[in-house]
Amino acid sequence: MAGLCRLMLLAGFAAFALQGREVFAQATAGAKPPENVTVTAPKPVPEKQLHDFVASYATASEPVGNMARWRDGVCPAIAGLPPDYGKLIEARVKQLAAEVGAPVGREGCRFNIDIVFTPIPQALLDEVRQKHEVLLGFHDTAEAARIATVSRPVQAWYTTETEDMDGYRQVDAKQVNRGVTINNIPGCKAFCSVFLPSAREERIDASRFGDRLRSELFHVIVTVDTSKIIGVQLGALADQIAVMALAKAAAPDDCLEPPSITNLMAANCPQDKRPDAATPYDLAWLSALYHVDSSLSLAEQRSAIQQQMRKTLDAGG
Repeated sequence: MAGLCRLMLLAGFAAFALQGREVFAQATAGAKPPENVTVTAPKPVPEKQLHDFVASYATASEPVGNMARWRDGVCPAIAGLPPDYGKLIEARVKQLAAEVGAPVGREGCRFNIDIVFTPIPQALLDEVRQKHEVLLGFHDTAEAARIATVSRPVQAWYTTETEDMDGYRQVDAKQVNRGVTINNIPGCKAFCSVFLPSAREERIDASRFGDRLRSELFHVIVTVDTSKIIGVQLGALADQIAVMALAKAAAPDDCLEPPSITNLMAANCPQDKRPDAATPYDLAWLSALYHVDSSLSLAEQRSAIQQQMRKTLDAGG
């Protein structure tokens, strides 16, 4: 599975990157990368609004059913931008990861986040579907065409892996499951076995306190349609990409309230609801995600995240 992390080495990838670079260069001619990002202090929000923010933002990862986060250090690779701009995006992803408590890869780490700027993102996803379907995330092959459809200016696809109670990790992909053979089935009068083609073996804790399975991020693809980002500040775009790369989050078309940087390119979001940087709510959400017990159920994770966000926001941090 190591080769799956190197989406940058696909045979046709250079064409997507080159076209993205040309379009981006035209749209940002004469511009300089921003040197800093300003974050304004949040106003207190009602508990229900905070609950709805977490519920809208958080999404479960199949097949475990809880929220995924990075266990291995994040290691972004940028394509389709001039080097200075690419370094800005890479640095912002790593900076935000360190700020919220996510692990950061060392120099020379193996890429696990591919951020691609291209005017033809659908062509890229078509190639991913044909050659590396597992990178679309956990799904049935019959759903691949729908899942690989690009529908937003900035969009992400998440591949997860499951860690069992013994620390054994497996990529969540029906396309690579080898199946499991069950021998000595209770009730059989003679030796008998059953082969389950879509199953896999995991050690779990069969108790009322949970199965102790954890969902981790394995690989993330983020596409940026350079034909649709003209006029968008690069600093704001970098923050949106960073937030999307650090957590498997829902992508609603409506605005999140309180505001989130993910509102930046939302189709049904008015301009005054589109922040120009990651908001304190984004930072509090990510920080809580990376400090909550990852083996909890989705409902328990959401509750714990909401409580931790409230503490962080009330403390002004």
